[in-house]
Amino acid sequence: MIESKPQSNVVVVGLGYVGLTLAIHLAEKELEVQGVEIRKNVLDKLTKGESTFWEPNLNSLIEKNLLLGRFTVGFEIESQDIPRVFIITVGTPLYGEKLINMEPLKRATKEVSRAINNGDLVLLRSTVGVGSTREFVKPILDSTGKKFYLAFAPERTLEGTALLELNHLPQIIGGIDEASLEVASKFFESIDTKVIKVSNSETAEMIKLVDNMQRDSRFAISNEVASMCNLNSQIRAREVILKGKIDYPRTDLHLPGPVGGPCLEKDPYILVESMYGRGFKDSLSISARQTNFSVIPRGLSSMLELIEKRKLKNPKISLLGMAFKGQPRTDDLRGSSSIQIIEFLRKEMSNCQIKVWDPLVQPSDLMHLTVDHYLSIAETIVGADLVVFVTNHQELNEIDINELSKKLNTSAVLYDFLDRFEIAHPLPNGVTYFGWGNMTNKACEG
Repeated sequence: MIESKPQSNVVVVGLGYVGLTLAIHLAEKELEVQGVEIRKNVLDKLTKGESTFWEPNLNSLIEKNLLLGRFTVGFEIESQDIPRVFIITVGTPLYGEKLINMEPLKRATKEVSRAINNGDLVLLRSTVGVGSTREFVKPILDSTGKKFYLAFAPERTLEGTALLELNHLPQIIGGIDEASLEVASKFFESIDTKVIKVSNSETAEMIKLVDNMQRDSRFAISNEVASMCNLNSQIRAREVILKGKIDYPRTDLHLPGPVGGPCLEKDPYILVESMYGRGFKDSLSISARQTNFSVIPRGLSSMLELIEKRKLKNPKISLLGMAFKGQPRTDDLRGSSSIQIIEFLRKEMSNCQIKVWDPLVQPSDLMHLTVDHYLSIAETIVGADLVVFVTNHQELNEIDINELSKKLNTSAVLYDFLDRFEIAHPLPNGVTYFGWGNMTNKACEG
């Protein structure tokens, strides 16, 4: 391998959530960053200093670094005879029977292969199956005849805090060889990032997938608890979990509820798919994913039975929270539990009218769902027969449940997937309140 060269010029291929936040982070470190994106709508917004998604302070930093010339964007990689670092961050969506679609990665890697020079560093940051850096990306780059360094450096930030976390989270790095590991490590260390070196690219790939698999599995345990508590009106899952871990270090469960997002909904499948060819069969991670996916139909089925008993001509249903999470705030609809709810409602109760609320999601992003979108919770729930609290938005935690009930139709149902409210007295209008993992209604009986 030839000697590596100074690396202050970076090309980030793919300006979705992972790529754009990283590109701006690197520009803030005073590197020269070219962002490459094939989606015209994304490029059009970026040239105006605007992102296609919400992240605190992101737009102001895009505008700042565009003006300084440290961040540029384009449809393809500029040809330059200078040492560069290429970072591939394109999405790896699932298709069909939950299989990973490698076409975006193939296209991006070929784009990089046309631009690399001898001694350049290529970093794969997209979420991929174990072995993809060496077995999929490397052969495409090898076809150039160029000498390069190649490593996998996973992204592990949290939406809503990515720009903050990029400043302090350590960077896992696994190279295809020792030289690649060292060159990649020096690059991140040059921007004051703590580096954690692992044995190879396969180990780094698995760390990324295991991170999300274990989170999904922990949520699944809590949701299994909630499912059991739903069968016993004397037990509330929230109390079981919260009080069971007070001053007890060996129990640390999440609270139950819908589990979505662009990572948890697909990474367990990617992990297992990459193991099938190695003889792996049974999978706790897939069972956990299926448990979490079943929360919506399990939770809503009994609620719809209550609504159907009233024989309403066009039941009015309000959903509170459309993004896949409310804290930290985001407008990301990928893996949204509310979209799953809407699909479920359309199938099970086609005559219902659906109104939705979210403080960040734009109406234009919901047009394909044929729902009425409101920025006010009060407007969303007025006259509703069923109100579903879906996410952990802070605004929902602060609602006065008694005042809300007064705006609903008589005998309406409140269903809270986070079971956040303590109901001490009967609610106005004959409204009843249930939570996921809490099917008792004693406190609401008049």
